[in-house]
Amino acid sequence: SDPFEAARDGFAAQVPGANIAQDNQQVASEADVLFLAVKPQMMDGVLADLKPTVSGRHLIISIAAGIPLSRISEGLREEVRLMRHPFVKPQDLDCTRLMLD
Repeated sequence: SDPFEAARDGFAAQVPGANIAQDNQQVASEADVLFLAVKPQMMDGVLADLKPTVSGRHLIISIAAGIPLSRISEGLREEVRLMRHPFVKPQDLDCTRLMLD
């Protein structure tokens, strides 16, 4: 989710049919895979938002620069599955495939 309504509305306009969530807890309750793509100074707040909702069914993929997986694990629950995917720049999202077993 995005904290700014205008950003959510803009995304919805650009991606017809996208499910738009009002907050991070809604995203976690509706998804099994979560991407953490936030600025380092925002991470603690995002983890606090997600902690009550995430569980062992979630796979958390971080593309947040400079945030070790240990910090994410400490901010969430121990039973969540974590991995890092080091995207270099936002446009790489369009051409990168993430394959999960």
